[in-house]
Amino acid sequence: MCKRHRCAGAGAGGRHGESAFDELARQPLVPLELSRGGPGVAWVDADADGDPDLLIGAGAGGRAQLAVNEAGRLTDPVPVGAPAVGDHTSIIALPTSGHPVIIAGLSAWEARSPADLDAIPPLARLDAGPAPAVPPSRHATGPLAAADVDGDGDLDLFAGARATPGAYPLPADSRLLLAEGGDWVVDAEAAETLREVGLVSGAVFSDVDGDGDPDLLLALEWASVRLLENDGGRFSDATEDWGLAAHTGRWNGIATGDFNGDGRPDLAVTAWGTNTGRSASPERPVGAVASDFDGNGLVDLIEFETGADGVRRPVRDYLTLGRALPFLRRSAPTFETFARSSVDDLLGAGRTGLYRTSAVTLLHTVFLNVGGRFEPRPLPAAVQLAPAFGVAVADFDRDGREDLFLAQNYFATPRGLGRHDAGRGGVLLGDGAGGFEVLDAGRSGVGVYGDARAAAVADFDADGRWDLAVGQNGAETVIFRGRGGAPGLRVRLSAGAAGARLRPTYADGSEGPAREIQLGSGYWSFNGSVQVLGRAADIRSLTVRWPDGVEETFPVEAGAVEVTLRRSEGS
Repeated sequence: MCKRHRCAGAGAGGRHGESAFDELARQPLVPLELSRGGPGVAWVDADADGDPDLLIGAGAGGRAQLAVNEAGRLTDPVPVGAPAVGDHTSIIALPTSGHPVIIAGLSAWEARSPADLDAIPPLARLDAGPAPAVPPSRHATGPLAAADVDGDGDLDLFAGARATPGAYPLPADSRLLLAEGGDWVVDAEAAETLREVGLVSGAVFSDVDGDGDPDLLLALEWASVRLLENDGGRFSDATEDWGLAAHTGRWNGIATGDFNGDGRPDLAVTAWGTNTGRSASPERPVGAVASDFDGNGLVDLIEFETGADGVRRPVRDYLTLGRALPFLRRSAPTFETFARSSVDDLLGAGRTGLYRTSAVTLLHTVFLNVGGRFEPRPLPAAVQLAPAFGVAVADFDRDGREDLFLAQNYFATPRGLGRHDAGRGGVLLGDGAGGFEVLDAGRSGVGVYGDARAAAVADFDADGRWDLAVGQNGAETVIFRGRGGAPGLRVRLSAGAAGARLRPTYADGSEGPAREIQLGSGYWSFNGSVQVLGRAADIRSLTVRWPDGVEETFPVEAGAVEVTLRRSEGS
């Protein structure tokens, strides 16, 4: 990203607050605390002055924090919007001719009753406009992403369902909201495709099949990455066709980038890594068996791991399982019998109504788009030593090859288990062929030691170098400025460019990696709209495919540091 002595933290943003919520009183065997998912972070031009400001989501009862960009310096964060009635999740900004419309997801995970669910709307508005009128949902909102999915010129919104309160890990229903006459309406046809789509942790729109309309990619927990292919505004599940279905995991965040320079969007997906006491493979998957075993209206689950003998055994200890599910003591009355028991032994033969999940990998993985299929490439071992959530794609060293940042760690582990804190934030330099090299903190200048979640990039000080904001659960958001080396070329696209694709051509006639203008990506993250392209001195032209499919090529003058590209009239 930058040399050790040339990279400096630019300061810290607002502190993320968490209200107390006892997850284990409701579902004592959940493997993670979904009330500790935030904060989301977003680089948005909140004051419409042309540069990105920083917005940080809040926990339930708190208010979002806004750090205003004043000539490349961020002010101290100030609260904006009403107090959140549920945890903020993603924050996204929908561009307009003036101030953007700023929307935050609201999680109802902490709802204790149906009445609580009804009182927590799925979305909140953080700018001065009226709150979006969206039908209530019985599921907790997770990631948001926006795109013009039907080509009518209006931005539509995907609202991913993270889980159903009291029913983890059963799959939840997500929704696609279409912009119609100033309102959002649920796309009834997409609702069928998104029914029980899974536990959505991350979402991004990307034209993976190159047909000119945005497809939808979902990072799911206890499932494969899901690809919903868009054909003229109608979505169909293409996960198996593209070779993703076999790679079930506990996926957290998802971003796209052209990692091998072939013009196609590849995927970078975060997971749990190798250092959590769990490992998974196709031969030895991990997973869970779930049902309302005790009939109290709440879902219980038993996690398992698979031994070398193929037997699926519980991963939680006898006392923990026995307290949560006393009936198990009938199947295993002693520690000795428990130690010999499989999950099926504990549950007994003939039990019906079980929901089963499994994961064959826990590795942070890049999936290369080879044209009609994705091929997995796990990221290097050094970055697998901690879980990761946020994933940001940018050319940090400005060499014309896309790089990655992973926001690492997870502290909210079940009682009795140590927190997962071996990460410092992973900076990985791309080789332009789909491979990555991990930089240590001494070389990258980036060190994030807290419970990191979202990660978003922008060039907020307009120096031609990517800057980075990393949200930490229950702590301050940390900001790093890019430092050192020749600056990149800053590129602005005219309004209405969400979904556009941008690609440079160099002096030798070769092309650089393709970039897409996206509204929401990674894990609850929103990147700045101005692009920074590496190898600035070599760029001779920029080709833009606008959202409606029209393609234009713009010359770039030698020595240019910033260009603004506007669609030609009549094109």
